[in-house]
Amino acid sequence: MNIGLKLAARVPFYYGWIVAAAVSLIIMTSMTLTVTTMSAFVEPLSREFGWSRTQISGVVSFGTLGAALAGPLLGRWVDRYGARVLLTVGSLIMAASLVSLASMQSLVMFTIAFAVGRTVMMNVEHLIGPTAAANWFIRRRATATALVLASSRVGLGLWPALAGLLFVVNSWRTAYWTFAIAVGAAAIVPWLFIIARRPEDVGMLPDGDVASHDVGVAARLDEPQWTPRAAIRTQAFWLILVVNTVTLFVGSGVGLHRVPYFIDKGMSTALAGPVLIGFAVGMVIGGFLAARLLRMLSERSVMAILLLCSAGLMGVLLITPGNGWAIGYGLADGTVFGALFTLQPVIYANFYGRASVGAIRGLAAPVIMVGNAAGALFGGVVYDRSGNDYTGVFITFAVLLVVSAGAARMARKPEPR
Repeated sequence: MNIGLKLAARVPFYYGWIVAAAVSLIIMTSMTLTVTTMSAFVEPLSREFGWSRTQISGVVSFGTLGAALAGPLLGRWVDRYGARVLLTVGSLIMAASLVSLASMQSLVMFTIAFAVGRTVMMNVEHLIGPTAAANWFIRRRATATALVLASSRVGLGLWPALAGLLFVVNSWRTAYWTFAIAVGAAAIVPWLFIIARRPEDVGMLPDGDVASHDVGVAARLDEPQWTPRAAIRTQAFWLILVVNTVTLFVGSGVGLHRVPYFIDKGMSTALAGPVLIGFAVGMVIGGFLAARLLRMLSERSVMAILLLCSAGLMGVLLITPGNGWAIGYGLADGTVFGALFTLQPVIYANFYGRASVGAIRGLAAPVIMVGNAAGALFGGVVYDRSGNDYTGVFITFAVLLVVSAGAARMARKPEPR
């Protein structure tokens, strides 16, 4: 009997929360390879190597395209084999990628190292991790997802701030070496503490319900069971796809260029850390806000409201000065985006059930990840070609968010077949 099974027999609470905690740690360490963390490296890399923002944005986008190609395969694997092996191996690959980044000397090496790490990171954060948590919960799925993704918010605040500190006391290379050690050390956690793909595999029921025949039947009847082929034939699948693609297009675009934008407006580099910490705190708040709103409103209504709020914040961004107000903007933007990000895995599981949720989300992943890649690159290209101005970028983002709010409003939960 492994450590996880022994622990499951002894803990006085539902073991699904330990699975969620294990997933949380891996997601938190994977944030070393996010767009937000990379935004802290844009200025020192540009200064040392002379790379333009279009070049750096292109590397980020290239890595995101790798994640898009891997998504369908990894989605099927997480349904079939569970998250234990995928998260452990993924952590080791990310650690190796960070070691390569710490020693890179050319744009080609930067591209390969970052692309490999980001391919894994995005699937850990967007697909494997949330799917692993969703498989252990039904009634408490939104809360569990908010808890799991709260770890990503911690990482979004921790790693850029730590990088900034290490830039001062040493160099950006030391920051990447530190990240590599943290990610590599975390690789053992899922191997020890994720004991099964779903609770039923070890004689438990979702949410920690009592293992009686009646409860077991009720748990299954309350949840739809869609196959991937049937799911993609529903209107809701494509409308959710539009919403999620736009959300990540805007999220990656603002995420990579937020700090450089405020620095261009006169913000000191010392404020970059607090701005990103404010964004991370907002994302934690937003995750639990989404869970709360889902108790009162439908998924489509919550999505539409949040998307309109995000569109309004694009206008706020254009008038926010590069001083302490930038921290307040980061907090507000993080709250809205955190809520939207939490909704993504929850809505697929709520609409289509747990049986094939990994494969269903994997089918959506290529388009969504392409959107994510395009957002960061779009921001860099428009900035460079418009005389170092982000105005057109943020106005475009606002328009797309309003359109996607309309799509969200039409995304009705499909009737079980």
